[in-house]
Amino acid sequence: MVSYVDATSLQGMLGDKKEMALLDVREAAAFAVGHLWLATNLPLSRLELRIRRFIPRAQTRIVLCDDDDGVAERASATLAKMGYDNLHILRGGIQAWSRAGYSLIDGNYVIAHSFGSFIEEHYQTPVITADELIAKLNACEDTVVIDTRAESEHAANSLPNSISVPAAEVVHRIPDLAPDPTTQVVVHCAGITRAALGAQGLLNCAIANPVFSLRDGTRGWVLAGGELANNQTIARADISPTAKEFAANAAKQLARRFNLTYFTPEQLIQWRRENPHRTCYLIDVRSGQEYLDGHYPDAISIPGGELAGMTIDHLATRHARLGLLADADCARAEITASWMQQLGWSDVVIVRDWKNTQPLVAGPEPDYYPEIEQLNVVTISPSELASQLLLGNMIVIDFSPSEYYRRAHIPDSVWASRSQLSKDFTLPDHIEHIVFTSVSGRLARLAADDLRQHTNLPIKVLNGGNEAWRTAGLEIETGLKQHLGYIDDVDQNFIETPEMDEELMHERYRRNIAWRNGLYRQFKQDQSLRFVMPP
Repeated sequence: MVSYVDATSLQGMLGDKKEMALLDVREAAAFAVGHLWLATNLPLSRLELRIRRFIPRAQTRIVLCDDDDGVAERASATLAKMGYDNLHILRGGIQAWSRAGYSLIDGNYVIAHSFGSFIEEHYQTPVITADELIAKLNACEDTVVIDTRAESEHAANSLPNSISVPAAEVVHRIPDLAPDPTTQVVVHCAGITRAALGAQGLLNCAIANPVFSLRDGTRGWVLAGGELANNQTIARADISPTAKEFAANAAKQLARRFNLTYFTPEQLIQWRRENPHRTCYLIDVRSGQEYLDGHYPDAISIPGGELAGMTIDHLATRHARLGLLADADCARAEITASWMQQLGWSDVVIVRDWKNTQPLVAGPEPDYYPEIEQLNVVTISPSELASQLLLGNMIVIDFSPSEYYRRAHIPDSVWASRSQLSKDFTLPDHIEHIVFTSVSGRLARLAADDLRQHTNLPIKVLNGGNEAWRTAGLEIETGLKQHLGYIDDVDQNFIETPEMDEELMHERYRRNIAWRNGLYRQFKQDQSLRFVMPP
């Protein structure tokens, strides 16, 4: 049973310190135009596939918001079928929130960006501009450049010769990369936050080297005339005894300074049992590969820098408990716990000796929506589809994220958003068959189940999706010219496409930097959330 709350009631709920998940179920483009500061964007189009990881406890208090257009009601019906039973909808949508005198904010990762600015302001983190860094490199000064984003982002584009060291890894990696204490360490990301986490994390651990955070990251570098490199190799050498010793000492310093809490596995079990009405996220903050090799049962994989720097991509239940797991000799759990405390997560513990208590689980996280396999959909193999496309009476509709579609899709397929499917769905008269696809085919199965009630045309789903099509060695094409409806899954203000000329790209970079530089001031004025001043 869903209930409606007005803006004033929601404001009270946000301030009562009880567990709550505020979900904006619009697509990403609408979310970026304006949303509540503390909202997590879980679009209706992918809700089933993501909700159980973001909100693992079905009794969690959930408030849904939209544009007062029925999307929240559709989302609540989906969640109710999945067992969620404490559902509320913001009456009148986000416009009602604004009319009540509360602020909305545009853009994405607004809390994360604000946190990066908070770190630099509070700690007075040393900052270097791209022009200054270029001058240092041209002068052949002894400088190591570190990229603290996820490895996939580093591989896509980074400063030339920068080294990929995700933010939580810097404490135990830098001593080997810059063993000379006079070597300058410049830390960068695409913007501010993960660079600030990496740079200030090193300084909090009393590293001897001069450390700087690169102002405006890769965007500032490009605007200063620098080139970006891609497909740089990522080497992971063994950590030296000296680096391990430094990390162990750093962990002790962080534990004392931030009064960190440690649990044994037995204490963790008791902690989770003592109050079943509290959410406890168990988070493995090591690298993704280490997680795959073996992890604690029920733990999810979020490398430490991504947890603190991109929290909105992983957790939705505010005021939940966090149990962090990592190896004891690398300080990754300690540095992550210190960041999460400053972000306002008050119940954070580090679990010790967890590898020796029970058999570990190898492999990826579980399927959070196994019900998808029970949907009554008809599938088609890649080879069958390739043959039938020659008949000319079939349309392939691709529900992949638009950026994936842009990079590679089945020739002549049409991009679409699941959230825009409706009873008004129409196709040209010559079309007699419909095939749905997506990256893995899972989202396509959901879309097929949605549309079956709105058309009499036979619908099939490509078995294995685009991944299976490419594995079969079949032809692909690029670009995003054919689409049903409008592209609603990306922030249109900052999207980058291969067709953009340099001037337009630079203008978008400047706009992004200006927006981000003004964000922290708005954050402090809004007061929806207060970061915790570190000791």
